[in-house]
Amino acid sequence: MQCGIILSMSSKRAIKRRACSNKKKYNEEEAKRAAYHARRKTGDWILPYGCKFCKGWHIGHPPRKVRQAIIAKQKRRNLHG
Repeated sequence: MQCGIILSMSSKRAIKRRACSNKKKYNEEEAKRAAYHARRKTGDWILPYGCKFCKGWHIGHPPRKVRQAIIAKQKRRNLHG
């Protein structure tokens, strides 16, 4: 008898449901405005992003790699004035 972890393969529909189900859908301009206001209100990193599932826009916290890339770009820009 073999013991192991059973990993379920999610359907595209299930992935979409998890990715978009509890998020507000915006158009691009609305997402930019909502992210701006959320950043000002909370002080958190909140950015708009295009959703590959619903083709709309959502706002949320960016992954660490994205934050690091933004910080590096800002530092380069400040060095070169």
